[in-house]
Amino acid sequence: AAGKSSMVPQFLLEGNLEPIMCTQPRRFAVVAIAQMVAESRNCQVGEEVGYHIGHSNVSNLNSKRSKIVFKTAGVVLEQMRDKGLAALKYKVIILDEIHERSVESDLVLACVKQFMMKKNDLRLVLMSATADITRYKEYFRDLGRGERVEVIAIPSSPRTRIFQREVLYLEQV
Repeated sequence: AAGKSSMVPQFLLEGNLEPIMCTQPRRFAVVAIAQMVAESRNCQVGEEVGYHIGHSNVSNLNSKRSKIVFKTAGVVLEQMRDKGLAALKYKVIILDEIHERSVESDLVLACVKQFMMKKNDLRLVLMSATADITRYKEYFRDLGRGERVEVIAIPSSPRTRIFQREVLYLEQV
């Protein structure tokens, strides 16, 4: 509830690191976050911000208009099967909720690592609220690119207290 899924891609966009692909584990999250980011950027989904789930591709990457595209790991794998590593034609790839592991997300992680060993200008951001990040740091340490692998902890903002609930039972009222 800290907003990292919607804010981090926008911070990267403001730093001129585009195009950006962001994976989410569930289709619902892909659509919801794309709509949230598009709204905050005052554009329609499918313009500067797009998404791709299943057979529904609401993005304009070919015309260079979609600068941030949200996808499921399954869609990314399908595109890599069809286009090879050309499917990863992004400056930044964000793999969100990496603690929610699946066969698809693990395969995407492995493919992205292979691609990073060949393509020097690709940046990767792994995001999770709960993952054991040291395992991922070790996994990406041997890229041979002589780069730092950073872990950045973003503390919860005080406004997340809005979402806390107090449960009362009828007998207590």
